[in-house]
Amino acid sequence: METVSEGLKLHEAHPDEARAVIVRAAEINAINCGDIVPVFRAFRHLCHEEFVEPTRWSLLNAFTEHAKKYSPGRADVCRRGLTRLFGTDGKRSALWGDHGIREHPLKYGEALFCPTAGTPLCFGSPS
Repeated sequence: METVSEGLKLHEAHPDEARAVIVRAAEINAINCGDIVPVFRAFRHLCHEEFVEPTRWSLLNAFTEHAKKYSPGRADVCRRGLTRLFGTDGKRSALWGDHGIREHPLKYGEALFCPTAGTPLCFGSPS
């Protein structure tokens, strides 16, 4: 875990990468689809001094801080999903492995399908 967390602290997370990771988390039901934008906002406006740099570690922190509002059962599902995505369980990360995040960042207004809500939603920001 320590090696993984150090690696997360070293890799910068650009906004496009962060958006793709957050959407991927919703796709695997680690977070609710309605939480995509709030998690992204939390990532963009981190307050704690340890997380002010936009790294993959601060992105994980944005998820975990937002997940505090979940019920205990939902928080456990979230934690397990994030562990799998970020590789904090010692296994290969589902995000940055062979089947990682999209190579092409999300475009402004791109329609995405929310698997848990069963509806498309728009996500992205003007560049």
